[in-house]
Parts: sequence; structure tokens; C-alpha cells
Amino acid sequence: MKYAILTPTRSRPEKMRRHLQSISDTISTTSDVCVYVFVDSDDPDILKYRDLESEQFNMPTVFLYDDVHSIGVAWNIMAKLAINDGADWIVMGNDDIVYKTSDWDIKLDTRVGSLSDAYHVLWVDDGINQERWCAFPMVSKEWYTHLGYFVPEIFIFGCHDAWVFEVAKHINRCVYVPEVLNHHLHHSKHSSESDKTTTLNHLNTGTRSGIFARDIRTLESKRTEIIADANNIQEKIDSV
Repeated sequence: MKYAILTPTRSRPEKMRRHLQSISDTISTTSDVCVYVFVDSDDPDILKYRDLESEQFNMPTVFLYDDVHSIGVAWNIMAKLAINDGADWIVMGNDDIVYKTSDWDIKLDTRVGSLSDAYHVLWVDDGINQERWCAFPMVSKEWYTHLGYFVPEIFIFGCHDAWVFEVAKHINRCVYVPEVLNHHLHHSKHSSESDKTTTLNHLNTGTRSGIFARDIRTLESKRTEIIADANNIQEKIDSV
């Protein structure tokens, strides 16, 4: 299987290097993994990202530099490119994730091979939520192609994972993969990870708590659309 990890980043070139190195250090020797990195064109550290782009890892990397978008738009831009490049599964990435499990791609191959079809949402242990929450979903090219998007573009910053999780839960298509650990070094659990990016001030849309409160309200207002997407997937499953 070809896996595409989609990681937006801002003002965190060192954390992005750590993220990439952890993937490089843990993939198998037969891996088919590519990492897509989205950098805002106004990022104050853009030159450091350019330097990072030139570094060598054990997997290909694709750096995209574009105008400032919502994170949902960035994920969808990367998803479209990855699918066009032949990815079988697209994986939500974050620049504060450190991959910890050796040969995780082989473990995913085994789990994917056991599925009845491609219309499932998978997630691994993030060191915080485990099976309780699909923090960083991965979906197949079939799932993406049928719905026409990876994540909705209606949120300011949060709830993208929640949307995908809710769609999958509605039709019982959730698969937790505990044998793989991708440690999410979230600043709320690791105070040393706090930085200027965690404030979300660059979004110019209010405080962090206010942004998440608005995104949660938006999610709750879109239950009809979530159910419609779930039913859309179910109809596709039933037609196969």
C-alpha cells in the first residue's frame, strides 16, 4: 500500500524536521510512504522550510507553498495531489507528531488487508486518546474519491477529525489500530511544546478557546450533512 501523510505546518521548521525524521526512522525498508508538507507563503520561517526541503530522508517529501488557507483547505489540497500521485491511503498529519513504532507501514498493511473493503476510517494510538477518539484519521482513495474531499473546509481550525470520525461511526466503519503509536506531543500535555503557533494568533479570528467554540458549534449545526455523507458511503458499500 502507498501511504501519503499530509502535514500542514507553520513557524515550526524544527518540529517539522523532528516529524519527518521520526517517519524516516520508523518506516520499513520496503515502505511506500510519501509525506506532503503545506507551508503558508507568508510563513516567517519559510527559508528554514526551504532548507528542510533539501534534506534527505528515507521517503520522498513534497513541500507545497501557497497562500494562507484554513487548515481544512490545506489538507484537501495535499489530499488531491496525493491521490493524483497514486496514494492508496491518505493520513492526517501534524507537525507535533512523532512516529514511534518500527515498521508501522507493514503493520498498517496487515490491518488494511484484513478489511472487508476500503470504506473504513483508521486511526492509531496517539498517546492521548487511544480508541476513544480518532485524532488523526486515515481514509482510502476510494473513500476520498467517493465523497470528493478529505475533510470539510467549514472550520477555522478544529473539528476536522471529528467530522470524519462521526461519518465513520454512523455506519460502523471505525478501525482503531493500537499496535501503532504515533505520539502526539500536544502542548496541553507537554508544556515544553507550547510556542507562538499554539496561540493561533496568526489566524486573526479570535482567541484559541473562541476559535474552538465556534468550530464545535459549526460541527453541531451540520449533523444533517454528516449523516448524508455517511449514508452516501453506505450506499456505495451496498452497491459493491
